[in-house]
Amino acid sequence: MITVMRKAGEISVTEAYRTIQGEGSGEFVISRSRFIGWSKPVFDEEEALAFIEGIRKGHRDASHNVWAYKLGEATERYSDDGEPRGTGGIPVLEVIRKESLRDVIVVVTRYFGGVKLGAGGLLRAYTQGAVAALEAGKVIERRPYITYYVTTDYALAEKLAREYSRRGYICKDTAYQDNVRLTLLIPGLEEEALRALTAEFTAGKGSVEAGPAAYLDFPV
Repeated sequence: MITVMRKAGEISVTEAYRTIQGEGSGEFVISRSRFIGWSKPVFDEEEALAFIEGIRKGHRDASHNVWAYKLGEATERYSDDGEPRGTGGIPVLEVIRKESLRDVIVVVTRYFGGVKLGAGGLLRAYTQGAVAALEAGKVIERRPYITYYVTTDYALAEKLAREYSRRGYICKDTAYQDNVRLTLLIPGLEEEALRALTAEFTAGKGSVEAGPAAYLDFPV
């Protein structure tokens, strides 16, 4: 599990989405043409375009570097990079759509092997390249959590921590000073339940303070 910190204002407490964990690549050969699929999580078009340019520079002798990316819920771009129209970029983008991913780019590099694949063959090859790239990047679901700080006395801290764990809240840290301060990560819509539970177990003496938002990554 990886925590990706963001500004609290950038995260909707109801928003979870799928993306990939990191960069990945996979390759295969079809009818003597070599295909290499590359993937990376990206958060803006500048980052996406820089990734494409990096692949191009690293593979100047390739026949084609087909690509597609999706940012947020609406921004989609693609390129056939010289392949017949609709046989490269669209198949790659369709794989991204089918996996319900966002904030991700895929580039599929082709080294032509001398045998023409035809429109159907190209479509299947670029689809396979996108699948290989995304599998290597590892699809995850990113869920919004909020940090909360709970302060209570020593006598109740352990019991309260067990109850939080039972509810699925994540205890990141416990600080012992005059009182005990628990640092929790909880799903965005659980604040009311957290406050009610804390008040019940501490007879209203425990305090709950909201902190920054974070995304937690879970394997799919």
